[in-house]
Amino acid sequence: MKHSLYRKFLICYAVFGVLCFGIVAIFSSRLTYRATLSQTASRLYREAMKIASDYSDIYTGGQIPDDFGNRLKALQTYTGTRVWFISPDGAITFDSASEPSSLTGERIADFDPADTRSYYRTGSFYGTFPEEELSVQAPVTANLSTYGYIILHLPVTDLHSEADRLLIPIYITALLIYLCTLMILVLL
Repeated sequence: MKHSLYRKFLICYAVFGVLCFGIVAIFSSRLTYRATLSQTASRLYREAMKIASDYSDIYTGGQIPDDFGNRLKALQTYTGTRVWFISPDGAITFDSASEPSSLTGERIADFDPADTRSYYRTGSFYGTFPEEELSVQAPVTANLSTYGYIILHLPVTDLHSEADRLLIPIYITALLIYLCTLMILVLL
């Protein structure tokens, strides 16, 4: 009788451990990903707005300033993103991943900067990317006119990697709590 009760406690303890790690894996991973997405989007938006506001005062709609491309390439290096400058009609005039002259005239089909409910979006950005991207955009405006948009793209796989890295301490903490509950089993 005593051994069968102890065996039942061991089985319940093992089931408790599996359920706890399952709950941590499911809920914590989703919450961590959402927090990572929100924080990364906010950080990228601040960077895009800084660049846009720096050039809003001097950009007149005619000529892109000489150091504009260098500054966007530096932003790409700093943030690990792909940086675009897009005209209001959706033409890509600068892409930090290639030479600006090779993209003159390429347009993003159905580009509408006002179709988002947030300052960021996830997806293929109007079908231009084969995989899901986090895209953040900031308008370059002056004299009540919009001359273009600074758009930063980051692969969502990078966000998943960051969220997974943040989950390691959570798993270790859950394991330590599980091991602490082992004392209850030993006392029984």
